[in-house]
Amino acid sequence: IVLQYFKEYRDFHIEVTEQGHTFLTLIVAFLLVSRANTSMNRFNQNRGFLSMIFCKTRELVHGVVIFSSENINQSGKEWRHEVLYLIMLLLRSVMCTIDYESTGEVAWNLPEMDESTKRMLRKNLYLNEDNRQFSLQKHTTEREENMRVPIRLAFKLRQAIMSQRTALSKPFTPFEELKLLTSVDQFMVAFYGQAKQYYVLFLFFF
Repeated sequence: IVLQYFKEYRDFHIEVTEQGHTFLTLIVAFLLVSRANTSMNRFNQNRGFLSMIFCKTRELVHGVVIFSSENINQSGKEWRHEVLYLIMLLLRSVMCTIDYESTGEVAWNLPEMDESTKRMLRKNLYLNEDNRQFSLQKHTTEREENMRVPIRLAFKLRQAIMSQRTALSKPFTPFEELKLLTSVDQFMVAFYGQAKQYYVLFLFFF
């Protein structure tokens, strides 16, 4: 519009040569292809992280059930119930952080979560006035706090796994215990990779 105005009313001609058009076409094509490749790479990475999260959830459930199968007394059943519940709760909280942008639901208010866990999570929120002094940031958003919930639940899950030493009449071998803790570690590595996607910007914007 500006170029047409100068041409018709100011008798001032600004022309772009064929070489200029070719150069602009190459630049736009480069930006479009780069953005498309970046989007595709991010999608594939996220898909890989989600696959790892579900895979490690299954491994944890299988490991807990198989390694504690000889503990058929009441204490063994209660321990299995607690650990399996925390595994499912950890997975549910991760899905909540992923869906936060569309649902607005926060992980410390999940309907599947028991009240004691909710109180523990709410007590440690940096959104609370008493805890704000311990935050590395001046202002913490609800979204950022939502991302911290799986980290707190993973800590609680590790504690529950370690409690098998005293809770079970036939405790795990060191290898079996390490296998479960390693699965939790790998689960969290996938979660951190998933969370990173929310904070890394695209290279090109237009």
